Amino acid sequence: MKITRILLGLFLWVCVPVAFGAGIVFGLFGGGVGGGLLCALGVPLILFILGLLLIIQGIKKMTTIG
Repeated sequence: MKITRILLGLFLWVCVPVAFGAGIVFGLFGGGVGGGLLCALGVPLILFILGLLLIIQGIKKMTTIG
């Protein structure tokens, strides 16, 4: 479970550029400026924060004895 959280966090970090690119494409081809900004900035930021939290939790559990 400890390694799983770290791997999931790294996977979410890999998804950040993909989500950023998808948001730009969505904004250019159909979502308008507001939808594009929301997808291009909001989704990657959420994925980055979730990934960071999972990595920190996984490392904390790996270093905790017991």
